[in-house]
Amino acid sequence: MTLFRIIKNVLLLIAMFVAGVLLSYLYFVDIQFLHVISSLAGGNLLSPIAILCSAAIASTAAYVGLKENNQRHIKEQTLKVLSYKRYTWTALRSMLTTLDEILLKKTEMTDAQFDEFIQEKRDKCPRTRKIISFLDSYQHVAFGIKNGLYHADLTKLMIGPQLCFFYEKSKPYIEWRRTTELDGPAKHSGLYNELEGLASQWSNAGRL
Repeated sequence: MTLFRIIKNVLLLIAMFVAGVLLSYLYFVDIQFLHVISSLAGGNLLSPIAILCSAAIASTAAYVGLKENNQRHIKEQTLKVLSYKRYTWTALRSMLTTLDEILLKKTEMTDAQFDEFIQEKRDKCPRTRKIISFLDSYQHVAFGIKNGLYHADLTKLMIGPQLCFFYEKSKPYIEWRRTTELDGPAKHSGLYNELEGLASQWSNAGRL
């Protein structure tokens, strides 16, 4: 027996073993697959055609299953994160007065006056300091969506209006942090870029 035939026989045995495993899996998935494969192979489930068909079907089934499990996991993670109270309208309303005051002062003051006002406001008003915490939370969600960690459609359905509303109200504060508060490399790091991009996208698309 030549080396070529030995290798051929070994590969055939491996293929038959793999086919057996795949066919066993398919039996539990859907018995109708076996009838289809048998028909394609002329009644011989261990023919090369049957092996290729079973491998293709099993690969497709495995891919679909993994994709569904991954989507389910992403949705579960999204629901878990969005269950926090800070993503509710009630939490946002508690800061609405402070946000409106900052927006008004921005239109009335020079940059130097506004900087002094914000610094004093942050020292004396806990709600002003809390704005950063809320911005970081929404930025976390936007970053997660961008990188496939959270489900975009589910997030938009649950907190889309809140996210867009809060971003619009926080624009003067965000701009101040980007240009005044942060020094060094962080000053031009694109603070809250993901949040800005997501809010703009949803506002333009859905007019939330």
